[in-house]
Amino acid sequence: MPDTKVKTVNIQRKQTTLVGQLYYHADGRQHPTIIFCPGLGEDVSFVAGYAQQLAASGYTVYTFDFSGGSITGWSTGSTLEMSILQKQMICDVL
Repeated sequence: MPDTKVKTVNIQRKQTTLVGQLYYHADGRQHPTIIFCPGLGEDVSFVAGYAQQLAASGYTVYTFDFSGGSITGWSTGSTLEMSILQKQMICDVL
């Protein structure tokens, strides 16, 4: 979409790296932020279309792969490491 941009934003905490994508409107202004989590077994590519539409509508959207959340995900770690603490990692950065 011509009025949106996307960049990779990784969040590092201890031995875990969450790999995510930040979608934002190209106007450079601040917009409300949505943290969009893919479902179990999915990665950020599954929600990319939604994130682009939301960014074009005036939201900033961060999507990320949970640790071990899917076999195609880029984040490090195992499914056993998935927890509410990963969401806290995101909130600490934002």
